[in-house]
Amino acid sequence: MSIRSINAIILLSCAIGVMLGFYNKNPLLIFIHPLILGNFVIAEIYYKHRYFSIKSIHNKKIYILYQLFFSISCLLYPKSKTNNKIWVKIHNHFDKRNHSKEIERKYLISQTKITSILKNQIGETIVQGYIAHTDQYAIRVRKSNFKNTNKAFLTIKEATADFERDEFEYAIPFENGEAMIAKLPENQLISKTRYKIPFEGNIWEIDIFHGLNEGLYIAEIELDSKTQTFTLPEWVLKDVTEEKRYYNASLAINPFTNW
Repeated sequence: MSIRSINAIILLSCAIGVMLGFYNKNPLLIFIHPLILGNFVIAEIYYKHRYFSIKSIHNKKIYILYQLFFSISCLLYPKSKTNNKIWVKIHNHFDKRNHSKEIERKYLISQTKITSILKNQIGETIVQGYIAHTDQYAIRVRKSNFKNTNKAFLTIKEATADFERDEFEYAIPFENGEAMIAKLPENQLISKTRYKIPFEGNIWEIDIFHGLNEGLYIAEIELDSKTQTFTLPEWVLKDVTEEKRYYNASLAINPFTNW
């Protein structure tokens, strides 16, 4: 998606906002509704595609401006159906994104077969480490690069060897992620390249590990429910979902080359 496309989407949302203002027959809402919808569109694009950088002074001003006018609108018109609907949608949207039950299965895969499939694919480079790790939860910081786009996340994951786990994930400024990773012991960092492969209606994430975990190839598939059925590709060898040593938090402590 180009910047021109993003601008077009925001302008369209503002036009819809103006129409809503006229529909409510209120001059102030004619001004405020475009800002409300524009705020939501920017939030959608930022959190879904990471096109906007909050550290940018220009984008930060825009973001704060939209938040300000949205707050004013809610204070002036607390019973506005439009405000209520948008607020509920934003709340549900971010609550769902930040907190979810991760349901996935983990497999060892054939290096020979998967290498030929990934030959012309572009992977996402990932470096991550663990700020804290207990028997209940692991706190992970991750930075990644895909097609020259940098991202960073702070994630709290349930530390159980099960295919359904709690996961709380938050996008953070890339510079903050780099700073946190730089303070972690280098021999406890996980370095890998991730590829996404579609297969019979599902997306498989292929992780090829580097450094102290060189030689380890893992495939993961995220599921909508525990009972969801799916077909295993021919390059899958063994289900290791319940083997804790194959989880990244364990690999940071006891890497694959030490086995």
